[in-house]
Amino acid sequence: MVNMSIEYSETLPGKRIEVRMSALRDLLVGTTDIISGGYILHSAVTPFADPLMSYMETSMEWFVPCGIPIPRIEKISQKFKLNVWLMVVVQIILSAIFMSNISKRTSKLSGVKSSLNISRTIFIVLSILLGVSIRKMPFSIPQRILFLSLIWYAFALSTIFQSLFISILVDPGFYDQIRLLDELIDSKFIYYCDETVDDFMNFTIPEYYNQVKLERRWAYQDDLYYVNYFDKNNDVVLGSDMFFQYFTIISLPPGTDVPRICSLDEHILRQRATMYVAKGSPLFERFNSVLFGIRYS
Repeated sequence: MVNMSIEYSETLPGKRIEVRMSALRDLLVGTTDIISGGYILHSAVTPFADPLMSYMETSMEWFVPCGIPIPRIEKISQKFKLNVWLMVVVQIILSAIFMSNISKRTSKLSGVKSSLNISRTIFIVLSILLGVSIRKMPFSIPQRILFLSLIWYAFALSTIFQSLFISILVDPGFYDQIRLLDELIDSKFIYYCDETVDDFMNFTIPEYYNQVKLERRWAYQDDLYYVNYFDKNNDVVLGSDMFFQYFTIISLPPGTDVPRICSLDEHILRQRATMYVAKGSPLFERFNSVLFGIRYS
């Protein structure tokens, strides 16, 4: 067990990278025993300090504008296009012609004057499709087969139409948003960037960083570039998903709903948050045992 009193070392305000470098220098010269608070497991730090067990995982993400909702009228017109209605009309006319021919042939064979003209058969087909009763049932077997076929067709058509129509009313969907890096590179979005995050990406994964050729606008104050994501419709930002959610929540007025946050489907870089102690510090094993017990208890 670790039995000690903790004394906190005050850090001066400044940019995040400068604050962390200052804390790392204090650790190297021995004025502090452990540093924590948003430090990640990085190969550039491990030669100078020993990382403790990772206690949290985050990732670097591209945060892009979310797709705006599609108007319901537009979605309905996209789903039920003119050619769909034309095909339904053609089927009604063909069914009416087929029914009229069957009635004429049946009338000739039976000698009973019961043939139906085109106008009457069109009304009969429309009645079946709309679920309206007709005056009398067909009496010949071919007419009954056609009649039952039209009933099943109308039932299937009505079911599909109602399910699609209701789904559009409930959730019309959103316009497509950017989801892949290639789409982002080809877009005309503006990269509103933080100097610390930008330098970190350029230092850690330069080959990935050099792929993105977007117009850049620099943030003049740390952490405010997250807010710009919600103020503009054509800005993208790059940052940690953990910090992005944190700064979003603390910047909202009390009682405000959390806005939608959208990012690319691709994770840029996985990061593990950790704490560092000096090389060879006796606290290394003790703190690791405590972290292990907390994490897996």
